[in-house]
Amino acid sequence: MKKGNEPLSLGFGHYVTVWAKQPKGQWKIALDVGTENPQPSESSPSLQVLPPDVTAGTQPKENSQRSLQKAEQQFDQAAHNGIGKAILDYATDDIRVYREKSFPAVGLVAARLMLTPEQGKVTFEPGGSKMSRSGDLSYSYGNYSEERGNGVEHGIYLMIWRANMNGDWKLALNLQKKLPPAEKP
Repeated sequence: MKKGNEPLSLGFGHYVTVWAKQPKGQWKIALDVGTENPQPSESSPSLQVLPPDVTAGTQPKENSQRSLQKAEQQFDQAAHNGIGKAILDYATDDIRVYREKSFPAVGLVAARLMLTPEQGKVTFEPGGSKMSRSGDLSYSYGNYSEERGNGVEHGIYLMIWRANMNGDWKLALNLQKKLPPAEKP
């Protein structure tokens, strides 16, 4: 909001949009969330689009779902002992990590630098999830609570999981957005 002669402030940030193909073939936004960050000093690198892994998703979808559920349960247990380590233990090499007031971390090295201080104990409350028809990509979202010292942070999360050529599920994206204290889920 503009006060007196102050310039109107434009926000900067990064967002993630998940699209879903509808039964009649059209694409619609299924989920859209983002984080704010300071104004970048340079433009973002070009988007890199990777070709699909033809070996991923070759197992029956039921097996993929069971395997994903197991990975998510193990991740949830690990996150309750320390979110930073849990994310790094389950991450793809090209993971993207989004946090408020920070630029996204892209890749394991950047994620390690961002997440090393994150020792909070996180509990997830799932809101929903969906797996691709091919059984090699899935997203989940919901609310989280993070215990840090004497305080508890509440917010929303988005995780995108990808099956590798061995059928193991790895975390490709983790976004956590803290909610203001008055907006507890």
